[in-house]
Amino acid sequence: MSDLRKEVSDYIKEFKINELISFLSRMVLYFTPEDPVAFLRNLLLDLKTSAQDGNFVDIMYPDESLKAYFRLLDPAGEGFISWEQLKSALHTMGIQDVDLPIVKSGPVTEQVFLQMYQKNFERNITITREKD
Repeated sequence: MSDLRKEVSDYIKEFKINELISFLSRMVLYFTPEDPVAFLRNLLLDLKTSAQDGNFVDIMYPDESLKAYFRLLDPAGEGFISWEQLKSALHTMGIQDVDLPIVKSGPVTEQVFLQMYQKNFERNITITREKD
């Protein structure tokens, strides 16, 4: 039984099942579609097609929403936030496995915020190709 649990645990980690389920749940709650099953089916097909074509479709948060979120994190309007605020914001947006640069040069500007979101979103929500 212990071997089976380890296999399942390894599978969940390897294919980022928890992150995928969290992402799909957030999408359903955000868009509240009339037919959630059809919505999820289409979403998964879009992600699969995008991954197979080597493209990335930003379906989570559009840039304008991310910019608005950045402004909430920067209420004084200084034009930057801390790296810790960035990490916390990414966690809040559902990105659990955050990859930040080891050497952090300066504060996080809006542009850096957008780039880090894109990089970490792509890294955390991956759909692997079906093996032929």
